[in-house]
Amino acid sequence: MFYFIALLVTTIGADNIQTSYKNYKVFRIPIDSEEQLSYLQYFNESGYQYWRYPTQGSHAADLMVAPDKIKPFEEYMKTTQISYTEYIKDVQSLIDKEMSSRGRRCLNMTDLPLDQYHDLGEIYRWLDNLPSRFPGKVELIVAGHSFEGRDIRGVKLSFRPNNSAVVMEGGIHAREWIGPATIITLVEWFLNSNQAATRKVADSYDWYMFPVINPDGYEYTHTNDRLWRKTRSTSGTTNCVGADLNRNWDIHWDYEGDYIFYHPRDPCNDVYRGSEPFSEVEARTFADYLKSVKDKIYFYISLHSYGQYLFFPYTSRREHQRNYNRSYTVGSKAIEAVQRSSENSTHYRLGTSTDVLNLTLGGTSGDWVQDALQVPYSFTFELRPSDAWAQQMTGLIPGFILPANQIGINSEEVLIALTAMLEEASKWNETDISKNE
Repeated sequence: MFYFIALLVTTIGADNIQTSYKNYKVFRIPIDSEEQLSYLQYFNESGYQYWRYPTQGSHAADLMVAPDKIKPFEEYMKTTQISYTEYIKDVQSLIDKEMSSRGRRCLNMTDLPLDQYHDLGEIYRWLDNLPSRFPGKVELIVAGHSFEGRDIRGVKLSFRPNNSAVVMEGGIHAREWIGPATIITLVEWFLNSNQAATRKVADSYDWYMFPVINPDGYEYTHTNDRLWRKTRSTSGTTNCVGADLNRNWDIHWDYEGDYIFYHPRDPCNDVYRGSEPFSEVEARTFADYLKSVKDKIYFYISLHSYGQYLFFPYTSRREHQRNYNRSYTVGSKAIEAVQRSSENSTHYRLGTSTDVLNLTLGGTSGDWVQDALQVPYSFTFELRPSDAWAQQMTGLIPGFILPANQIGINSEEVLIALTAMLEEASKWNETDISKNE
């Protein structure tokens, strides 16, 4: 929960103040009981932020702690007899390493380096160049706009007529940089690859690719606060900024659930849902665009991080959707394919967020697309890293600050998953999909 206050800031430009996380630590906390869950509500206050929320029996919680809260944290954990381990010694050191690895800013967008993270300006210049680089194959799309007036830009890739469409969006949560980087990589592969398997999946569908649908928040992570999650909207009713763009869609928006760490009404909270459904102009205008192409959409893919999960609707209710069994079968093929192809047997967990994490959340894009637009398939990837990967890769730290050298392998895994999913789904016709299975 985004209540913490940075203790140190450093000027990085005339208009931008960069939040510093020097000596902030991340602790991993395994959850063994409901009693422990109740104790961990204590950290819903300034100076603490859950990177991964506590859920019993599914995974450990990751809690970032400000320097002045470390001693109170340790004392409280001793009193409650809850075990923990230090997972990240200094968050700022990871951010500094990430920034230093970016290299020089890319002014010539003919070739965008795929082994680096890029800011919004670089991504948009690259997108703008694609139609001239690949005439007849790429169409530039403006699918909405942001609170601060930025376009939500994407591209449509089309290699033959009368294809059904796959829509892929990233960057709905600003700090999850691996999502935009993966979409950029897939676009370049689809346009340039001569590999038979890649060509088959690229040519068989129209690809609507949107690297960043929260452009204000994403830009803010590059200029002011690397760990910002929300939009950058403001109102006259609170001093707190932004809303969680993936809690703002008009699908069970007012659902508050039974999860004790979920506080969607609090404007200062990381998961604040907004003042009403589609209060955020990014969600509202992007949804309008999706409505305009809804008859073409076959798959909707949303990229997030982290933890290596593959979710499908519903996140907003405990009952299963109309084609749960079919979605599970399609998702299973993706997980199996990724695991077979990986040297380290990369594993994703599959299901609804309720089934996998016992976590029910309203207002998500994936649920809305499935429910409002009746799109046959909707999946959400929680990308690298996983716990197992973190334990194997000495010196590489998990979380939102994923090293850029993981972009390539992560993108390969997503492509393998997509290929398997689309191949399996092609075996079933619309009558099968629409059954209440």
